[in-house]
Amino acid sequence: MRTLLALVLLALSTTAFAQQTTPPTTPKPTQRGFHEPNPFDFNDHGGFKQIFDGKTLTGWDGDPAIWRVEDGAIIGESDSLTVRPPNTYISYHGTGPNDEDAKAHDFDLKLEIKVELGGGTGIQYRGTVGQPWIRARPGQTLPKPAWLMTGPQADFWFPVNPQNEKYSGQFYSENTTLGILAWRGEVAQSTSTQSGETTNNTLVGTIAPRQALGGYVNINGWHQSLAAP
Repeated sequence: MRTLLALVLLALSTTAFAQQTTPPTTPKPTQRGFHEPNPFDFNDHGGFKQIFDGKTLTGWDGDPAIWRVEDGAIIGESDSLTVRPPNTYISYHGTGPNDEDAKAHDFDLKLEIKVELGGGTGIQYRGTVGQPWIRARPGQTLPKPAWLMTGPQADFWFPVNPQNEKYSGQFYSENTTLGILAWRGEVAQSTSTQSGETTNNTLVGTIAPRQALGGYVNINGWHQSLAAP
């Protein structure tokens, strides 16, 4: 959770002028014009609350057969064909249901992510655990409900084939009938009913071509991610 407090200070200064022995110089006019904004500093963590201590999974809940900590990172790994489908998640709960700092209100989420060797992952925000898994196959063994998530997700995939390459950067609705709401580079607008169902999903703009944005995916490398839902 991130809370920002901006203080604007107006500094007033007075200058005492002594008798000048040389003629004053005419100040040069101030150069005015447009300029680029300052670049985003990913390493500036001011105002952020650290939810991963870099050593343990304290405060997190996930299948210990899948998730572990290694070299300061949370790693989810499996060579089993039964992991997907369905997906298996790890989620942050802090000290428990009464931990106010772990409840999501208005927040920015900043992290680094990568996928190696194949498969896919995603960043769930505003999601919930414990919902019935609607895509369960007959006879399929499901993970614990606490390890299944439902809700909006930013997808990130290893490009093992052209189809999977398209998934990175898309806006996906996990465990719902909605599926992909916006592909990479798209801006979509939706409305929600009182029951939470999303309807009238409409494309309203395109930031850049999907294939061109895919060129920024660093295969086997880390990616900086800032989510501000």
